[in-house]
Amino acid sequence: MMFDSDARAGSGWWHWTVFNIPASVHSLPAGVGSDASKDLPTGAVQGRNDFGFSFYGGPCPPVGEHAHHYEITVYALKVPKLDLDASAPGAKVGSELRANALESAMIAGRYERAK
Repeated sequence: MMFDSDARAGSGWWHWTVFNIPASVHSLPAGVGSDASKDLPTGAVQGRNDFGFSFYGGPCPPVGEHAHHYEITVYALKVPKLDLDASAPGAKVGSELRANALESAMIAGRYERAK
């Protein structure tokens, strides 16, 4: 999942969630989050982001605002899959992932748009 914790929305901004990735998958190919991608692993689902669609939405902080932190987190789950579909909003996916997590790892990047 990719989350902007600095977004003005007050509760952050979900850019991408993908879940039900099989445990045997160790990487995703470039472009897998695009609307037209057919490269998601079998059974994986992209949830609805805060842009309102079920695929990746890139970083886009307001021009001139400080650099935003974009957190990319992966989870190992204690359940084989989440009972959610592509209409599940990021906050719901995130809540379900955290509730079922065995472990997680996060990396954060920063991005800002030039003035």
